[in-house]
Amino acid sequence: MPIQIIETHCQSKSHQPGEDHIVVTQAYAAVLDGVTCKTNHRILGKTPGEMAVEIIKHTIQLLPAKSTCDAAIKHINQAILKFYRESHLNEEVAQHPEKRIAASAAIYSEYHQEIWLVGDCQCRCDGQNYSPVKKADRLLAEMRAFILESKLLAGEINLEDLCSNDPGREAILPFLRLQSQFQNCDTDSPYRYSVLDGFTPNPGDVQVIPARGNQVTLASDGYPKLLDTLQESEEYLQYILSTDPYCFREYKSTKGWLQGNHSYDDRAYLRFSIRPSEF
Repeated sequence: MPIQIIETHCQSKSHQPGEDHIVVTQAYAAVLDGVTCKTNHRILGKTPGEMAVEIIKHTIQLLPAKSTCDAAIKHINQAILKFYRESHLNEEVAQHPEKRIAASAAIYSEYHQEIWLVGDCQCRCDGQNYSPVKKADRLLAEMRAFILESKLLAGEINLEDLCSNDPGREAILPFLRLQSQFQNCDTDSPYRYSVLDGFTPNPGDVQVIPARGNQVTLASDGYPKLLDTLQESEEYLQYILSTDPYCFREYKSTKGWLQGNHSYDDRAYLRFSIRPSEF
């Protein structure tokens, strides 16, 4: 197999099954991150993120080895659209993007020696990090931080309260739901973003990165920063969890650690070596 795995790690943020997954075939290596559901919506007992990852994982396993980025995304979207049709959800998801099953992905193509980033997943190759962040997420992370700082200053909450009650997250939830209208939308908006949800992303929102060097790391955004090894990346995550567990100061996010959880988010990490393609 051309793709030689060096190290891998996948962990849910809680004791429930996570929405981050890894898939490796002879032709592809991928990290998938199911989009966090902002409601209690379930499909066949699964979250929309879990359902999306299940479909995408299966589709990647069947992808032709020479598929281009556009062709691979088309295959994945066709599989998701088939699910919508069979579940009689076509019209509903077309009108309500927040009800779609969706996931971000970092996919490495052995044949093309490329990494394809769709959504919030990240990668590291040749010592350089690529970590797309939605403009809306940066805005809402700042808003959450502002709300929490103001309530702490006013004495309305204590820092320790945030492990079970996050008024900042509660305040931005309506806007997190609202941002789904920019999901793969066909308007030229600075808040537009791409995910794999059955609808075609704007080509400009998908990053295609040449795989330089002899190693590649793919990961979900459950890692605040990718470093050279899994141990270093985990150590940095633990540093953030010890110094800023609620993720609103040093590492600003739309959500933080909750009591009983392992981290602020699910995480998946895959590092592998690459060599000239055998195709």
